[in-house]
Amino acid sequence: MVGPRHGIPGRRAGGLGALVVLALGIAMACGGSPDDALERGDALARAALDLFIACYGAAAGDHALNVMARGGVYVAGGIAPKILPRLAADGFIAAFNDKAAFAEVTRRMPVHVVLEERLPLFGAARAACA
Repeated sequence: MVGPRHGIPGRRAGGLGALVVLALGIAMACGGSPDDALERGDALARAALDLFIACYGAAAGDHALNVMARGGVYVAGGIAPKILPRLAADGFIAAFNDKAAFAEVTRRMPVHVVLEERLPLFGAARAACA
């Protein structure tokens, strides 16, 4: 697990974004896409993808607590469906729920991955009709 309370020297909450960028950069250098990390089994690419997923889960859990998302969290965007098998593994949810005293709160928040690629268009159409 990564993050400020997990012993990264000199890092504060703002450093999480830098770790995500680093993880993505390593994954891209090792194969060009997250799919390659899953298919090739390259150890460095898989480690970078696992780091990204841990950072993604931690950030999603932090945001869920900030807004008290009791009705659930919907992970949407281009990358989530592409790495769905790895998101479904333990790393994302473990990081999402790793909230010390608030872990029980996040455990009660359902997490879903949105697979509809046209979701942004639906939102834009709704806004245009309002």
